[in-house]
Amino acid sequence: MKMILAVDPGSVKGGLAVLDDTGKVLERKLVDAETICREILFFSAKYPVYKVVVGRGVGSYPIKKFFTDRSNIFELEFVDEKFSTLEAKRLFFKDHPPVFLQKLLPISILIPARPIDDYSAVVLGRRYLKKCPMSNVQ
Repeated sequence: MKMILAVDPGSVKGGLAVLDDTGKVLERKLVDAETICREILFFSAKYPVYKVVVGRGVGSYPIKKFFTDRSNIFELEFVDEKFSTLEAKRLFFKDHPPVFLQKLLPISILIPARPIDDYSAVVLGRRYLKKCPMSNVQ
């Protein structure tokens, strides 16, 4: 089974998500920015990752720099992060539906109970899969 590791990098924290070729989430995790590269290596050893998909945002430079000399491990692909936070909020509230009066409010103004960088990673991974399906990969 082909898998990708999606990364939502940030300056303080980030999110990781392993997705199969259908976009199904196998695992996701919140991580500190200082340990994100180590966590990427850990996840890529734990799963047969074909490619690492990284959001082209604030924290992507250290990841790019770290893996430049390690390009033989896996391929890096950078994707646009535009509106990924709003999409991540939708995913989060799908898994954790609002209760009581919160149900009446639009998702765009709801505040998740915890950071959702791992959900943002899922969004980035699915964007990549939609643009470049892995069924075309040999």
